[in-house]
Amino acid sequence: MGRTRLAIIAFVVAMLFVSVIVGTVAYYYGQAHEEITFVDVDYLSYGAPTQKNYNYKWILTLNLKNTGSTNATITNIIMDGQPYSSFNPTPIVNPSIENGYVLSRNQNVTMTVQGTNTTFSPNVYAGRVIYVMTAIGNYSTIVGS
Repeated sequence: MGRTRLAIIAFVVAMLFVSVIVGTVAYYYGQAHEEITFVDVDYLSYGAPTQKNYNYKWILTLNLKNTGSTNATITNIIMDGQPYSSFNPTPIVNPSIENGYVLSRNQNVTMTVQGTNTTFSPNVYAGRVIYVMTAIGNYSTIVGS
């Protein structure tokens, strides 16, 4: 009877161990996650600077899709390593992300970032890097070519 009892205890301990491992893996892979994907990016400069006036006028169009399994709240756009709000004057983002823009699961959005009279141009075709940040700190990147 001692061996039987020992075998049952060993079996129960092994089953508990396997249950913990399976539960951890299921929890990790089953968690909701947000993921913003760049579908397309376009850049238009309509006010090329002159030698006397280095002010750019431009529109950056970001076609984005939430390919994650939960809603994502877009809170920032980083251009050339700086938040869009740090440029002077601040570029206009439409739709606004000032209070966060909620992008539902599987939803697409076309965002425009328009700069006027700035000394910076986020020309993705000239190798600029653009990040779209979410409220929980995730980001998506597009690197110009």
